[in-house]
Amino acid sequence: MTRRTAGFEAVSDNIRRPTDIDLGEIKTASLAVGSATALTTATPKTIISIALPPGDYEVDGVVDFLPAASTSITKLAEGASAVNNTFGADDTLSSSHMAAVVPTAIAQRRSIPQQRFTLTTDGVIFLIAEAIFTVSTMTAFGTLRAKRI
Repeated sequence: MTRRTAGFEAVSDNIRRPTDIDLGEIKTASLAVGSATALTTATPKTIISIALPPGDYEVDGVVDFLPAASTSITKLAEGASAVNNTFGADDTLSSSHMAAVVPTAIAQRRSIPQQRFTLTTDGVIFLIAEAIFTVSTMTAFGTLRAKRI
């Protein structure tokens, strides 16, 4: 039995896989500021993910870091990865180290490097963020896009 429901194809009653995506089609996943993910200093964290069927994809996105009013930041890093809560290899992420800065609860919006992913089976691509900060808290939200090529 095969039927399509909510962007997934049910191959049997207990097995589901992402439906096909046409060439050039863009699949987008977003996490809004009201649902922002709490970060732990110096720890990569998944912000959002996209489930994709086998194929080649160009992936890009944006991470918005939102510090509390008194949070002091010394590093921001962001990228896409095929591994949950883990950055990919060098040059698949961007990062900035800085002297301590307190942006007073102003979101820091940063684009991730565009990269290509080749999936030979159903897979998931993750939007990853990391910050090194002190004094208070930090959250992150953002958008991840995958274009079938």
